[in-house]
Amino acid sequence: MAKIIKHKRRKLRSGVAAFFLLFCALVTTVLSNLFVGSLKTSLMIEIQDMNLAMASLKSENEKLSIEIQTLQNKDRVYTIADDAGLSQNQDNVISVAGN
Repeated sequence: MAKIIKHKRRKLRSGVAAFFLLFCALVTTVLSNLFVGSLKTSLMIEIQDMNLAMASLKSENEKLSIEIQTLQNKDRVYTIADDAGLSQNQDNVISVAGN
């Protein structure tokens, strides 16, 4: 009859397990630092792009505000009205004094 051979299972020593756990923690820390660093860089670039766009829009708003003020000029409106054949009826004008 054949001989039955029993293999002994080797137990993992606590020192090896601790080293493996420490190694895994170290690798995880390095990878997460790399990920966070790249994410931070991309967010900073996006913030700079948005700041540039915001500055551009502020400049455009200022230009449009100046253009609106020139278009609302009372003399310009009266000139256009006169060219169109309209006249101002002084009987319909009401002046309100401000404080």
